[in-house]
Formats: sequence, structure tokens, C-alpha cells
Amino acid sequence: MPTCLAQPYPSAPPPREVRRLLGPHVQAAVTEMEDQVAARLPQYAETLNRTREFALRRVIDRTVHLFLATLGTGSADGSHLSDLTSLYERIGAQHHRVGYPLDTLHTALSVAGRVAHRRLIKDAYRFRWPASTLESLVESASATIRAATESAVGGFEHEGGPRSLVRQHRARLRDALTADLTLDRSSLAALAEAASWPLPETVAVLALPPGTRTHGIVLPEEVLARHLPDGPFLILPDGRRHFPLLRTRGAALGPVVPVDRAADSLSWARHAVDMILQGLLPPDAPLDCVDHLAALAASRAGDLLDAVAAQTLGPLLKLPERRRVPLLQTLFTYLDSADNAVVTARRLFVHEQTVRYRLRKIAEVTRDELPRTERRLETMLVLARLLGGSAASPVPAASPVPAVSVASQVSVRSAVREAPLCGDGAPHAARPVREAR
Repeated sequence: MPTCLAQPYPSAPPPREVRRLLGPHVQAAVTEMEDQVAARLPQYAETLNRTREFALRRVIDRTVHLFLATLGTGSADGSHLSDLTSLYERIGAQHHRVGYPLDTLHTALSVAGRVAHRRLIKDAYRFRWPASTLESLVESASATIRAATESAVGGFEHEGGPRSLVRQHRARLRDALTADLTLDRSSLAALAEAASWPLPETVAVLALPPGTRTHGIVLPEEVLARHLPDGPFLILPDGRRHFPLLRTRGAALGPVVPVDRAADSLSWARHAVDMILQGLLPPDAPLDCVDHLAALAASRAGDLLDAVAAQTLGPLLKLPERRRVPLLQTLFTYLDSADNAVVTARRLFVHEQTVRYRLRKIAEVTRDELPRTERRLETMLVLARLLGGSAASPVPAASPVPAVSVASQVSVRSAVREAPLCGDGAPHAARPVREAR
């Protein structure tokens, strides 16, 4: 099939002519490469753009100009190749310092390389270059990517030095602790010994919001960290510790678990971070998953809870939103406060008579069906699902009320007891809501 290449230059254009023809299109090529890399690796691009020397567009622009400068000079000739090598050695060293794997850089180079190849083919048709010129340009582009990758690897390894072996062992241990496949205690002990990490009985995992900068923070030696900006987290031996990242707003602290179940703590912590980003949980500094068990559990069983919501709450869901939401929140907080109207009022920042009025309306609308002792847990989970982040309202710090609902975990456990407790601790039989104190 005839193409534009069927009528090429009488001979292959010299490198100077190729550079002259490609020059006006360089900025458009740089912009397309930047857009493609940022779309494929958004967190990586954002991390690079926080630096002055290694901002994404600056690196791509410098690489493209060095590629053009090396055309026709040979693979080992001129200072331009040395400039390319020096640039990517520094990039590799920076990746090691922040704990970023070189696989991500390789992916970025591959994305930019595909854009370069596509544009070079388009330019070959536009300028009617012979096939040999196109082949030479594509090979030069591939050689540039290879040289950049090799230089980055060299800079990465050089930065590590003698310390890199311990870091590698700590990284393997961190990955083993948070992997889906659980290792036995003896295997974990061997990994911990190689990493010079005293193996604790329990751990908790702190998941940080995407994009959190962690490489500049000095962490305690016993804390294992994953610094990748798309999902940074910290493994804290024997529960929580006190250091700056632990106060990060929007972070979530998973439950304390045996060391061989660190993946469970990480899973819940990351799930809580996702809910914070969606506005379903408050952006505490950090949020403790144990304090929001009802909302977290409800979100994991969303489809099932949506299906049974009408059966559980009945006529309440048919009310207009302005009437429905206050009643649902009052019911959830009342159940979460061990059926104590005084505590409920203080948590909702309303008068206790307002709480009692709402409870009487709930009893009236549902014909005394709520709450039912045998369905207490199900009711709380459905309410937590419907209310999302507004389901949990903490008791004001200055309140002298006994901490009967310090955490949703406590209330969920109490919900499955055979008989709820009165404010004075005495058991009582199930009673309609309208008899609330």
C-alpha cells in the first residue's frame, strides 16, 4: 500500500536537518508526555512536582532536548550523554532517599517512550523521511530510555551503600507482615532478625492519606514505613507511638492485632482512609478505627444492609428527609449510648427533652417496634450505613457524663448482650423507646 514514505527525501536527511524540523514540535511532545505520565501515575507525578530539580515537566523537557542533541553524535560521544547520565543518576539517588522503587520510574519512561515513538512515526510521514531515518530515530529514542534507566539504577544503588542491605531486609519484613498470605511465627522471626527489628507481640498500622510526605520525617527505629505516596503506611509495634506523623489529619489507625495479622489492621485503616476521603468519616488526626466500628462494618456489608434497611427501619424511611435524618441520628446515638437519653442529648448537642420527644415520635411512627432487643445490632448497623460519617458524634470533652460510649466497638459489643444496661448498671427488660430516661 503506498504511503507518504513512498516519496521520501532523495537521501536521508542529516541530523542537523532532523533537529531543525523536530524543534518546533518539542514543547507539544513534552506536554503530551507529561499529560500521559500524570494520567498513568498521578501520585508519582505529584511527588516529583513537589521538588524543584525533578519536577515532571522539567525532567521530560531536559530528556527530550538531550535526545535531540545526541542525534548523529554516536552512543558514546559528546557531553550530552554525560549530562543525561548525570541527570538520571541523581533521579535514582532521590528515589532511594524517599523509598520509591525504580519500577515506577521505568513505567514513566515507558509511557513517555511510547509517546515519542508515536510522534516520530507521525513526523516521518509528515516530512516524507525514508524508513532508515525513522528506524534510526526510534532506535535512538530507545537507547536514550535504556541509558536513563541504567543511570537511575546506578544512582539508586550508589545512594544505598552499606546501609541498603538492612533497608532491603526491613522492606521485605514490612511486605511480609502486610501480605495477604500469612507467614508462620518462625519465618517472621527470621525476617525480623535479619532486619534488626525486635519482633513484638502486637502491632497497629497507621494508614496515611495519599500524597502524604513521609521521607522528611524522623521515625522511631522500631517503626516500619512504606513511603510510596499512593498509599503510605506505618507499622507501629505494640500499638501507637508519639511522633509527628501520628497526628496527620485524615490518617486512620487500624486496630491493635497480633503481629502476624498486621494485614488486617492495614486493611481496616486503609478502608477508613477511603471513607474519610469520601466524607463518610471525620478527618481526625488520626481517626481510630475502634471508635468507628459500626460505620466501618456497615460500609463493608453495604449491599446486604441496603437490602434490609426497609425491613429494619420500616416507616421511618418514608418520612421527609428533614424529619427522617434527625430521628435516625437520634436513634443511632441513643442505642450507642446504652439507652441513656442524657448522654444522647449531650452527644447531639441538644436538650434532653428534644431527645425524649424524638424518641416518642420514633415509637409512634414504628408502633413501638424500635428498638427491639433481639434486633439491636442489626438496627445499629443499618443506621450506621444510612447515616455514614454523621452516625458517630463524640461526647464533648468537658462533659462529666460517664464514658459509656467511648467507642462504637463497646456499644456494638453491648448490643449483643441478652439485656442492655441502665445508666446505673442494673439490667432491665426490653422496653419501648418512649420510656427513655
